[in-house]
Amino acid sequence: MVIDQHPGPAGQTYYQDNAPEGHDPPARFCSTTCTYRHRFAKEQSGWTPAETFLTDYSTVDYDTQTDGGKTIISRHLGREAFASTESLTVVANSDVEGAMGTAIVPFSDSADAESFVEEYGGQTLPAEDISRELVGGM
Repeated sequence: MVIDQHPGPAGQTYYQDNAPEGHDPPARFCSTTCTYRHRFAKEQSGWTPAETFLTDYSTVDYDTQTDGGKTIISRHLGREAFASTESLTVVANSDVEGAMGTAIVPFSDSADAESFVEEYGGQTLPAEDISRELVGGM
């Protein structure tokens, strides 16, 4: 999948003592959902995530558009658009989609996340609290 050809938040994960096959770290993903799915799968294989970065929608001028009845959020792939999951609040289960369906939309400012929920629905939680069950249900 060519990451820059898909909308929505993207992710990157660095692993301790491991690297993605075929290229140097980090492992890169077209969606936050894929980022978490990969991270959970690799953790089961014994890989330890050193740090995960997601698109931070508090730091970019994002927009949404309706396409075929779906609300799609813009992508932002510049280095300055990413922040560590340790500092992010995410919105899960909103009405907004990214590359792989319903997007997990990250914000470094929790007030921005709350405003997003008011407009698009969903729930906020710390990015580090995303569970396998939540991702599996999306």
